[in-house]
Amino acid sequence: MIGDRMNEHQKNLETNYELSQIYQHVRHTRHTFDLENVDILQQASHPKTRKLIEAFYSKIYENSINRSQNVPEQFLPLIRTIANER
Repeated sequence: MIGDRMNEHQKNLETNYELSQIYQHVRHTRHTFDLENVDILQQASHPKTRKLIEAFYSKIYENSINRSQNVPEQFLPLIRTIANER
C-alpha cells in the first residue's frame, strides 16, 4: 500500500502534475524527497480516521505540505502539547 502511494508521488514528480503538493513543493523550493525511505507515523483502517490523523500531524509539523482537513479548534491545545513533546 505505501509503495503504491510512493509510486503515485513519483509519477506526479516525473509528469510535473500541477495538482500534486509534492510537485508544487519541489518546484517552488528545489527540495527533493527520498520516496524509497519513508516512515509511517501512524496507521488507521477507516478513511475518516486517517484524514483526521493526517490533519493532526499537519498541525504538529509546521513544515507539512499536506492539504489536510481542518482540525476542530478545541483540539489545537492538545496538538500543541503533543508537538512540544517531540
